[in-house]
Amino acid sequence: MKVRLLTLAALAAFTLNSTSVAQQGDNLDRALADLNSGIVAPTMGGASASGSTGVDFSGDARARNAWAGGAWVDTRVRANMNFAVNESSTAFVQWTGTETWGSAASLAENGETGNISQAWFSTSNLMSMGADWKMGRSYMTLGSGLVLGSDEWDQRPSTWSGVWVSSDAAGLAIDAFAINGGALANEEFWGLSTSLGLGDNGFINSIDPWYIARSHGSEATWMGASAGGTVAMLDWSADWANHEDGATDDSATSISVSMAMGDMSGGFINSVSYTKTDSDGDVTIDAADWNTAGLLGGGVWASALETDQIGLSLNLMEGYDIGVNWIDDGGDDNETDITVSRALGGGVDAWVGYGSKGDDEVGYIQLSLNF
Repeated sequence: MKVRLLTLAALAAFTLNSTSVAQQGDNLDRALADLNSGIVAPTMGGASASGSTGVDFSGDARARNAWAGGAWVDTRVRANMNFAVNESSTAFVQWTGTETWGSAASLAENGETGNISQAWFSTSNLMSMGADWKMGRSYMTLGSGLVLGSDEWDQRPSTWSGVWVSSDAAGLAIDAFAINGGALANEEFWGLSTSLGLGDNGFINSIDPWYIARSHGSEATWMGASAGGTVAMLDWSADWANHEDGATDDSATSISVSMAMGDMSGGFINSVSYTKTDSDGDVTIDAADWNTAGLLGGGVWASALETDQIGLSLNLMEGYDIGVNWIDDGGDDNETDITVSRALGGGVDAWVGYGSKGDDEVGYIQLSLNF
């Protein structure tokens, strides 16, 4: 490497049109100094490093303990570096370290791991094409994330390597991508998504047909759409997805409605919601769907599952966010979930979750800190 750097420095010095041996020595010293300071990039083709106008450091840490339904503890720390290269381009690097101990036989992540989890750059002026480009390895969520997404509950949320291109024309946002990784480790996945915002018309805030994609390795196709809006006092959302691979043709739907209840309940009940889901097969790729079928269950679209869910957001004590959910999945027993979150001070947030269904139960305690 030293020989290569010296060769590059000498080449840089030669390009400065030196006129004497002494001057060549001075130019070589200056070229080496520029190289070491990052002014000159050791790359082929004469490209030079522009450096960054600034970098933001951030991160988060959490510790989570399962205290029912199997005891284990896991910790996670993420450190982020976001580089502002210039007004058109940015770069992002994330390091994730995790550790799990206890009886966590059901967890995919055991032991200790630590490596670069995300590394990508984006630019809005690539070859003056008038679109936003993103390249590298990144988190990704399509639509509501029930088919493909980076699930924050996981110790290491899924990431994908690829290229994303975004453009906005006449209020229609268009995103195209080609990715590989996660559950698609040995496959290419091409996709196109669109999003249309309709403004404050009181009925529909957005229409989002979110993916039309083909995984060439298995010749499987996913399609879907989502929409949401407000009608009178009700907020609503709906999702639909379909998966076809030649042997199966599976589809799934969900619809949710919620209503703010603060004024009507004297502040005791913040909101009440109802959700209905129905899936006739597995339409997921790698979903961000933890807790969509309850704290004990999996994802609502991961198997042939039909659920009816009623949720309450309560304001029993100041500073505490309390949620109660009842889930009926057509089985003999309904599931009841209770969650409580509170800011403890010093930037530390606490979350407690408990779920019970028949003889089965699960419980979690989690502390987290953003920095």
